[in-house]
Amino acid sequence: MKKIAAFIFCILVALSFCSAQKSIDTVNGFDWMGWSVQQKLYFVEGFYIANCTVIAFFYETNPNLNEEQAQELEQNLENQFGYTDTIGELISKIDGFYSSYENKKYSLYRVIPFVAGKSWWDTKSSENNDES
Repeated sequence: MKKIAAFIFCILVALSFCSAQKSIDTVNGFDWMGWSVQQKLYFVEGFYIANCTVIAFFYETNPNLNEEQAQELEQNLENQFGYTDTIGELISKIDGFYSSYENKKYSLYRVIPFVAGKSWWDTKSSENNDES
C-alpha cells in the first residue's frame, strides 16, 4: 500500500507542473494533443524522474536486505517503475495512442504505463477502465 501511495504522490507532483489547473485524473488525450513538443517533453521527463525517485526511495528505506532480497526488490521495482524507452520514443507512442479519437478520453497517467508495455498495469487498467 505504501508503494502505491508513493507512486501516486510522485505522479501527482509531476503532473502538477504541467497542468496546475487540472487534477491528475482529468489530464487526457485532448490535453496531450494540445500541448507543444516542449510541454510533452517536460511531462514525460517528470514522469521518468518520479519513477526513478520511487525506485531510489525503496532502496533507501530497505538498507538491511540481504543480497537475495535486494535483487528481488530491484527486479520487482524495475518491472513496475523502470522504463526502457527513450523520452522521444514514449512521446511517439503516446501520440500514436491518442491519434485515435476514441482513446483521447483516457487519463494520461494510465496511458503512459500501458503504451510502455507494463503488463502489470494493463490488468489494473482494464479492471479500472476510465469512462470519463
